[in-house]
Amino acid sequence: MLTPSLAAILYDFHKYAGHASFLLPILVIVICVLLKKRQPLLRLAPVLLDVQFTLGIMLWLLEKRTISLLHPLVMLVVLALAHIAAKKENPATVTALWLAVLGLMVLGMLIARGKIFPGLWLV
Repeated sequence: MLTPSLAAILYDFHKYAGHASFLLPILVIVICVLLKKRQPLLRLAPVLLDVQFTLGIMLWLLEKRTISLLHPLVMLVVLALAHIAAKKENPATVTALWLAVLGLMVLGMLIARGKIFPGLWLV
């Protein structure tokens, strides 16, 4: 079991990095719309989401926090879409996929906060 201070630090980092990660899809969409071509640097965005997801799973396993199973499941779909978008060439397709990523990230955050589906599939 983690010490309370380390657990609190990891939890806070996951929480605030999660909020900051909402900027990733917005940034990717803006780049695709403005530059009208795929940028190699955009392949980094899914990796940053991978780190955030991994941190969340680590916290869940180490701290045994009660969360809705829907939160990590929705976030897995987010990761899949982000990685699919990273391989696409068409800026319109990339933009559409990242819009879906953004929408699902909002859904996942609302589930994590218990704003929607409270108490559903708690693990």
